[in-house]
Amino acid sequence: MLYNSFLVVHIIAGSIGLLTGPLAIAVKKGGLAHRRLGIAFYYAMLVVASSALVLAILHHIPFLFAVGIFSGYMNITGYAILRQKRQGLLNQTGLLERATSVLMLLFSLYFLGYGIYILFQRDYFGVVFIFFAQSSFRMLWQDWHLFKQQGVAPSTWLLVHLTRMVGTSIAAYTAFLVVNSSSRVSLMGWFLPTLLGVPIIVYWSRRVTKKRAL
Repeated sequence: MLYNSFLVVHIIAGSIGLLTGPLAIAVKKGGLAHRRLGIAFYYAMLVVASSALVLAILHHIPFLFAVGIFSGYMNITGYAILRQKRQGLLNQTGLLERATSVLMLLFSLYFLGYGIYILFQRDYFGVVFIFFAQSSFRMLWQDWHLFKQQGVAPSTWLLVHLTRMVGTSIAAYTAFLVVNSSSRVSLMGWFLPTLLGVPIIVYWSRRVTKKRAL
């Protein structure tokens, strides 16, 4: 009963996130539609990540647990830096940001250790957990530099916001396709969201960099 209740919540929030994520990317950035869609996506993905953790614990699904942690971290930090920009606190971090980073560091170490452990058990799914750890370490390193800076340029907060939120959408679509695909097409589920999402990140990163150079 408990599992089914969280599953229903997870599916509803996931459907909202899968819909609002691409729409927020497609509409004009900074406009009213983008802000409203972005807020809906943020809160939907908070529910998705939280419910994923509960479902993963109840049924012992390590992959779902890792995706919940990873996507939740990107979602929270991607929105947090936007909130800091609006409040004029680009060189400061609050309790939420620091606590999120510390927790992510601990989970990243766990993912790395668990990935290595199951690789030694000849379970090549360990590569996935090592990938989660490596990607998390890279973002944590970026966050550490942001914590230390006395001022963050608008282009920097925009790039962090962009990459983290699009990354959250990529993680959500990857989990959806992998979990719901047959064995014949599951491999495509692992790579298709990344193949579609990374060019979007590259495109907008170049636009932001170009504007900064002008």
